[in-house]
Amino acid sequence: MATLRAASVTPITREEYAAAAASLQVETEALCAAAFVEGGRGSGYDASGRLLVLFEPHVFSRRTNRRYDVSHPTISYPAMDSRRYPRTQDERWEQVVAAYELAPNEALESTSWGAFQLMGYNYQGAGFDTVQAFVTALSRSPQEQLAAWTRWPTANGLVDELQRKDWAGFAQGYNGPGYAASN
Repeated sequence: MATLRAASVTPITREEYAAAAASLQVETEALCAAAFVEGGRGSGYDASGRLLVLFEPHVFSRRTNRRYDVSHPTISYPAMDSRRYPRTQDERWEQVVAAYELAPNEALESTSWGAFQLMGYNYQGAGFDTVQAFVTALSRSPQEQLAAWTRWPTANGLVDELQRKDWAGFAQGYNGPGYAASN
């Protein structure tokens, strides 16, 4: 976990977004809008070069069959409660590391990673054989994050939502059925 640092934080260029959009046959502006809404404008890294993370304790709870809900209530609980989420990246990384020490794969799968905050359990749809390979690739550069994020809509049947600019449909597919409550 400590070695997950960016090799490059060179921002994604307009040309790189355009190439990604062309690969999906969507308008560049549509892809950029979805990227901005889902991840913001940043590179996906904190000041020390670590990937931005958001650990989801309710996902970890579900993926570990709730076996840590009682013994580790700050990193595993049954229902989403964003009021309990740490505010700083240091505190969020502490959660990821604590969960990783208990259940490595489930911890990585229960975390949103990088500029586009793609959940680790989406690693296959993003084009990776393992969640470890997914996290390692995303840690390298914003361009790796864009490449993974661009593969994901194809694997999940959401390209047509981007093509039609069906933002509600894309948000539901990206964030799940409760997307409206958290946006």
